[in-house]
Amino acid sequence: MFRRFHLLLPSAASPWEAWSCPSASTSTLLETTAAPARPAKASGPLTIALPAKSCRTLALLLPSQDPKIIRQLAFAQLEKRGLAAATPEHTRFHCHAIPAPQGTSIISIDVVAPEAAAALLPLQPLGLLPSARCYLLPQGPLVLAIEHQRLVLWAAHRSHLIHTHILSSPRANLAQIASEIHLASLTLLQQNLLPEVTALQLWGDFSPAETDALRAALPWPVSAQPRPNPDPAHCAQFRSALLLPSANRSPHRSRQRLLLKVAAAAALLAAALYGTIQPFRALAALENQAAHMDQAINAASGSNLQQKALSDLVRASQERWSALRMALDSRRYPLIQLNHLTRTLGQGNLVLERFEAKGPDLSLSGTAQSALEAYRYFSAINTDPDLRLYDWSMVQPVLAATGTASFQIKGKMR
Repeated sequence: MFRRFHLLLPSAASPWEAWSCPSASTSTLLETTAAPARPAKASGPLTIALPAKSCRTLALLLPSQDPKIIRQLAFAQLEKRGLAAATPEHTRFHCHAIPAPQGTSIISIDVVAPEAAAALLPLQPLGLLPSARCYLLPQGPLVLAIEHQRLVLWAAHRSHLIHTHILSSPRANLAQIASEIHLASLTLLQQNLLPEVTALQLWGDFSPAETDALRAALPWPVSAQPRPNPDPAHCAQFRSALLLPSANRSPHRSRQRLLLKVAAAAALLAAALYGTIQPFRALAALENQAAHMDQAINAASGSNLQQKALSDLVRASQERWSALRMALDSRRYPLIQLNHLTRTLGQGNLVLERFEAKGPDLSLSGTAQSALEAYRYFSAINTDPDLRLYDWSMVQPVLAATGTASFQIKGKMR
């Protein structure tokens, strides 16, 4: 059953938008604010949609379709990326699973930056969600949107958001934006997170010149349209209290234990009142019922054999994931490596003629205007943050009669 609520949504510019959602299919813009705030003269539940800079959405392919195992494996991946707290209960993340072939799942993880959620606590929101989950996204096309003056790429599988990517390129450099979008799409396709990419849709204030430039630089059709209104049904479906700080939500097991304890206390109180007018046999039966509830509380602590079996299954799945990690590490993809190497060319007069990747070994060769230019390129590779994963070496450049220098550089992953 749908219940009316208000929505705070990041707009394309710096302010926030306040929306009224009276039904599952109707949303009305009420006002804009410079900072997140409840709409004036509005009461009732509040849902807050966060921009990608405050709530990241990551996509993973995991070898399970069990919700309990999926959450534990997702937490393990957040730990590896430095996005997790000490325990899953204190980590503000929520998993959305899409079943995939052969018992696997495509997992979309929403994880909130702690400082972003803390600033919203005075508003007492019912739940949080990424702003991209407020819309029914198209199947096939990628979406380029604007959040707080930042360009953000949204990718969807079966019309549900699986990945968001904040573009680092300045908006004026459309060629670099197109290259970054294309590279992000290739990464998602190589990881089997998307079946295909059919187009790019621009949502928001994009000029015809920007649309034409991206259309010329990308291999798919590009179209522009106004950003649609948020979909209240989607907001209600995908908002999650798990994205709020742990102090404002109780872990599932704590709630379960609390309910059982309250039920046990209620049973004992009923026994005390009922026992004043009924035989002692009824009181003994109620005390026996309370004892069974206490056993249920102990079982909920996870010390039974089923919990142990679940832990063993999670451990086995994590071991299988570790075996796949090297193959899924995007830093090992030749396209990613080549992108970093071409980016470090800068404005120098160099030409890359050959690039080869064999496992942990890279090899590239080319021609520079002079030996000095070749050494400068070698130095740029060694100091580039994205290429420090490799140990680099270069033989002495070979000078031609024209003064140009042929160079060969090799890298080995540490």
